[in-house]
Amino acid sequence: MALTSNIKDKDWVSVRQATARLGSSKLGPISTPTFASVNTSTLTITGLTTNALVYPISGLLTSLGVAADGQLPIGSTGAAPVLATLTGTANQVNVANAAGSVTLSTPQDIHEDATPEFAGLTIRNSDDDIIMFVDDDEFYIVSKAVVEIVTGNPMPWLFYHTYTV
Repeated sequence: MALTSNIKDKDWVSVRQATARLGSSKLGPISTPTFASVNTSTLTITGLTTNALVYPISGLLTSLGVAADGQLPIGSTGAAPVLATLTGTANQVNVANAAGSVTLSTPQDIHEDATPEFAGLTIRNSDDDIIMFVDDDEFYIVSKAVVEIVTGNPMPWLFYHTYTV
């Protein structure tokens, strides 16, 4: 349904009728008109950076900027999001930022068939007591709990022994 009738050139009656019809259609700031089709091939948005990420703020689209390799939008409570890269922790998690990807890895393989190597190892219980310690070529057991778990035989005393590997 058209909002107006056809307006004929130099026909003031058709102009008056079209104007009257528009006036009764009650279009306003809260109207929700329906369109048969919209041509977006000529739609232009100005004020935004090409290839930039956008986010809404106060009802307006705002440019976050163009992301570099590996950058992600990171939230910031009470403020606009920012573009940032993930960073690793030395000797713990490696991060490789590339075009269209972020790869996380560990310095050594840790899958179930892997054989990672460590300079030493300390195992503690929930009370933060050391129950096992490995350093270079020595292996220490310093708690009866480990002996009970390993051997199945309860030991009534605190056990400390050094094994040379």
